[in-house]
Amino acid sequence: MIQKLKTKVGASIGITLLSMIIIGTSYGIFVVTSDKYKASELLISNLLYGIEIKTTGGNETINNKTVTTNKTSTILVTITSLNNIESKYSLEYKIKNGNGNIYYASTTGWYPSGKISPSGKEIYKKTIKVVIETTTNIEVEFNVNGGYAYNEEPPSLIGYTKITEEYNKTINHEEGTNLNEIIENETECENNKCIYGGETKNNYLQYPTDKTNNQNNIWRIIGTYEEGTKIISNITTTTKQSEILTSLTTFYNTLEKQTDYINQTNKFNCNQEGCTESSYTNIGLISTYEYNQIGGLSSYLNPTNNYFSLNNTGIENITPNGIENTNVNTTSGLRPVVYLNSEVNVTGSGTETDPYRLTPKGDIILASATLNGSPLETFPKETDPYIVKEVKCTNGTKGYWDNERKTIRLTEINMPASCVVDFKEGHTVTLTATNGVVSSPVSKVVGRSGRTSYTVSASNGYTLEGSTLTCDNGATITRSNNTVTITEINGPETCNITMKE
Repeated sequence: MIQKLKTKVGASIGITLLSMIIIGTSYGIFVVTSDKYKASELLISNLLYGIEIKTTGGNETINNKTVTTNKTSTILVTITSLNNIESKYSLEYKIKNGNGNIYYASTTGWYPSGKISPSGKEIYKKTIKVVIETTTNIEVEFNVNGGYAYNEEPPSLIGYTKITEEYNKTINHEEGTNLNEIIENETECENNKCIYGGETKNNYLQYPTDKTNNQNNIWRIIGTYEEGTKIISNITTTTKQSEILTSLTTFYNTLEKQTDYINQTNKFNCNQEGCTESSYTNIGLISTYEYNQIGGLSSYLNPTNNYFSLNNTGIENITPNGIENTNVNTTSGLRPVVYLNSEVNVTGSGTETDPYRLTPKGDIILASATLNGSPLETFPKETDPYIVKEVKCTNGTKGYWDNERKTIRLTEINMPASCVVDFKEGHTVTLTATNGVVSSPVSKVVGRSGRTSYTVSASNGYTLEGSTLTCDNGATITRSNNTVTITEINGPETCNITMKE
């Protein structure tokens, strides 16, 4: 189950009036239609928006619409439409005290301006990732401005400035970071789902890896579910509705390391309640609900060619002009979707020119490394006799050594951030032999690999066969011929092998 981000929350309501001049004396006498809305309806209610601000793990203070911080911070601002028509929105800010710059993050799902659909429809709120850049105390108030979708975008609210500049700094995960954690820190999560917004630019993923061409084998990340991270491929081929299952199986067989990377599940029937079982296993189709939730024609899922989607148990055809019903003989594009295992790590920054690439679990190369506080020229290898003492990051980002996964983990990532990993000497492991001899050295210093081995021999009158092996601190000890191997070393260990007479 996906864990929610720890947040500080503020909520408020912004109200914006649309200025109009109507010639006439009453609504009943004078009614003018413009597109699909009556002018009289436009005057009956004001435009209402809700604002909710959450931290991504920094030290800022949030009080309703106001954010106070003394260093660069990243926040999530969720705009909710409370209107019964499609309207425009524009996220704006006012610096009440201090100095700094306000941007939208390059990793945000939604832009700070655009259209927002009526409350209760598929998309009625959008979460924008905002960066407050400062080195001194600053107090920023946010508000949302709006207008009707078929009119020109209204001017800024008095005293406010629209957010128009992009904070174009992205994190490059050189040695591997957990993909689920990246998504949870870049999107708004609710109901065990973290769905990317429709305009996000940092959700490109290449699978299988092709280091000679970063445009091959591209997928886009939909988001995370209880089943794992869901990705959708670019259109690879066309097929008939009656042949979708066969085509998906053929495509699945071209993927590498399926059992390592892909979650074995059949839950591809996805709607607002979650994902349930479908007729597809391990690989399936995107649901029409997900397509609409991400933004449909205004999202990164907008097709240049038709492709199939799943709507409950029925098949539909997503086209550049909308969604059409199909029959068994309909031919359309195939954009398979799969769930990646929750433990999958990636390298890269997720951009079109530097897509994420799947990688086995491993360490994250960070800004620098130290040994008991003294600088190291290179980041220690797993086989070096050092273990992680502490991970220190700037800007509220937190890191720690995950002993179970044998990797450094970053949590509550708050851009921009740099981290220093401080190492210390590894664990001392000593092997003694009763009725036998351990080849020198009998004591070794073991690093992050958590394993070491020794060569042993039995004294006269004793044999290695049937010998007894023990460790006093929980490590695992095994023997093969005259080699004793100790693994899962998480602390100092004294082990013993007793030869049999």
